[in-house]
Amino acid sequence: MDQEAEGRNLASGLAMISIDSIMRRHNLFISFLSLPTGRLSKFSSTLAIACAACLVSGGFPAWADFSASLHGTNNYVYRGYSKSDGHPVAQLNLDYEHDIGFFVGVWTSMVDFGEDEDEFDDPARVEISPYIGWSIPVLEDWRFEAYVTRYIYAGKIFGHSADYNEYYGLVHFRDLASFQFAWAPDFFSHGQSAFDYELSLRYPISDVLEISGTLGYTQTKQVLEYDYLYWDGGISWFFKYAVLDFRYVQSVHATSNAKRVPWPYDPKKLAPTFLFTISVGF
Repeated sequence: MDQEAEGRNLASGLAMISIDSIMRRHNLFISFLSLPTGRLSKFSSTLAIACAACLVSGGFPAWADFSASLHGTNNYVYRGYSKSDGHPVAQLNLDYEHDIGFFVGVWTSMVDFGEDEDEFDDPARVEISPYIGWSIPVLEDWRFEAYVTRYIYAGKIFGHSADYNEYYGLVHFRDLASFQFAWAPDFFSHGQSAFDYELSLRYPISDVLEISGTLGYTQTKQVLEYDYLYWDGGISWFFKYAVLDFRYVQSVHATSNAKRVPWPYDPKKLAPTFLFTISVGF
């Protein structure tokens, strides 16, 4: 929800804002290296939807902003672990935001949690996350943001229906720093709470280049067996309606194993990994 685009022209600035805000809202660092043949058709379909949304957006009033962004990634990295079992996926976000700060949208991604399809029926392969929230200026340089999202999975995760809600509170200082707190009271629909704390720092080194980094801690051991400490650092290049990103990511298990639910899903920590990123906004 960053609305500052100083030093950039209006058209390219709007695209940059849309992609950057969506990446922050969904904790994304994404890269499009290659897509296997079986998934390329899904990627093409997603692109068609995004282009259609772009055409429709011209009908919105001047005080409203409709945006769409298309992403390809070689690994859906999320809070210290992978939601795609290390495989490439396609992702799409549609977002509507009003000048008063209200916003609503939906995030969609292919997922793969690593189940053996011979052992578990109907494994989830798509994640859909509608969200709704509000962004409020507090002081001249500060802004508060709150929203709720629901993670909906088309299928099951290791034989378990895992849809759940998550609630977010964020504080932003200018366009330089953000702190996020997230709470899921029924994480992966297992009746246990999960919490996430995340600090993100950004600094523009030119009109088209930005360096950034994130340090986060997520408390998930009651469901996923471990808590995760995760971090990243990288550089982004903004070019008209596209963003290219090169980033280092890593995580560690921050606690000893302590799973309280009988569920075989326990995602591995991220080994040191470099991600190359491309995103397109409309």
